[in-house]
Amino acid sequence: MKDQIIIDAHCHVFNYDCVPEVFQTRYLKAFNPKYLKAFLTVFNNWLDEDDVFDRARKLLKIAMKCNLVQIAEALLTESREIAATHQVIFIPLMMDFEYGMGPASASNKPPDKNFKDQANETAQVARRYPGVFLPFIAADPRRIKQYKDAGDPQDPHGIRYLTDALENNGFWGVKIYPPLGYYPDDPYLMPLYDYCQAHQIPVTAHCSFGGGYSNEEVPPGAADSKKKTYYRKMANPTGWRKVLNKYPELKLNLGHFGGDIYERFMGVLWKDKKQIRIERRWRKTAVRLMNDFDNVYADISFHSAIFYDSEQYFAQMKQHVEVDNIGKKILFGSDWWVNRTMVSEKQYIEQFCNLSRQFNISDKDLTSIMSANAIKFLGLDQPDQGPLNNYNRFVRAHNLRFPDWFQAAFLS
Repeated sequence: MKDQIIIDAHCHVFNYDCVPEVFQTRYLKAFNPKYLKAFLTVFNNWLDEDDVFDRARKLLKIAMKCNLVQIAEALLTESREIAATHQVIFIPLMMDFEYGMGPASASNKPPDKNFKDQANETAQVARRYPGVFLPFIAADPRRIKQYKDAGDPQDPHGIRYLTDALENNGFWGVKIYPPLGYYPDDPYLMPLYDYCQAHQIPVTAHCSFGGGYSNEEVPPGAADSKKKTYYRKMANPTGWRKVLNKYPELKLNLGHFGGDIYERFMGVLWKDKKQIRIERRWRKTAVRLMNDFDNVYADISFHSAIFYDSEQYFAQMKQHVEVDNIGKKILFGSDWWVNRTMVSEKQYIEQFCNLSRQFNISDKDLTSIMSANAIKFLGLDQPDQGPLNNYNRFVRAHNLRFPDWFQAAFLS
């Protein structure tokens, strides 16, 4: 049964309504996403099937769905053929953009869907598809500080909104995104790590030089004056060593494995030499942390080298899987829908599996990457404790029912 399970340990079901306008315009420049989607739709018949413009249209079509349940259903649709032979579990990671957007103003508007509404809709996804979507709630030390400063004696550390989500609302783990403006060892995060270690709650952290970054002004006198460089460096995996020294049993997934190994063309964007050097160092740091700490993992989400430089990518992957302490800690992840300009969910899964076999990754090692490692990271092998116990209570409290395959694999 467990050999027939695939776990996407890094995907997303938030929509554009969850994203402040400043982040939307950063990546779409002067294009309003609604108008850009309309333009691409009108001219769709002129586009080659599945070329970069067609994939951009599909990304916008997904991202602009009106609620998160519809986003989740789009992901299920894209993986329908995979589901004919395998049971797929998705780990959608929330994003807390609000504190990284900078001061709100008429030209810098908060997201249409605030954090609380995003969390509620993500919980709806968990209720609609129990055992299929196991979401992670986003944590930001500035939100924690806000709750702590409120002085609620029932919430002395300001993390009750997170622990309640984990214990009662169907959330499985915690997502940390340092480039939005904080370091992993922020003091306000320490009580959360203490809780996660004690309750075996998994944590996934953004760990690559790509992706989003804060819109706040860079502090005066900082070595890097550009926002992009200053904030993205907060994702450096070395920042986790202090945390792990204090909480050595914390279950941590370094999302993106420090960065893609592809050094020329990344989906549709060229990398600069600085990013190439940084991500090369970060990958080595991630491996050292995986060697030094029993519960540190890394996922392969949004790795364009899988498709554009397969021989080099899988040569390095083979080296990793042959080292026992590393091979048992690599997690499959896609970064859907963010990676949708590159490939679909179906393509990511199928091509990674097919190319792994082509480049001599054994079926045993492939099973480890696609499911067995994530089962351990997520605590799916421990039904009487940790997140599975929380989730089981959540399912019973809402009169829900696990799929038969989930019941047989993890609760029997």
